[in-house]
Amino acid sequence: MTSKDAATMAGDRALKFRGYEVFRFGHDELRDRKRARPVLTDFFRTLLGRTPDSCP
Repeated sequence: MTSKDAATMAGDRALKFRGYEVFRFGHDELRDRKRARPVLTDFFRTLLGRTPDSCP
């Protein structure tokens, strides 16, 4: 694990401890619009379609 990875994980933990959900995307998923659009469309459709009971 690199120090950058460790810092990212620590940041994720800090946000989760404060009650936030953390969703991570890889660079390759978002680097070009044609590839990113379906990934983000599916993500937001799933995220916004959740009910409060299904949230952690």
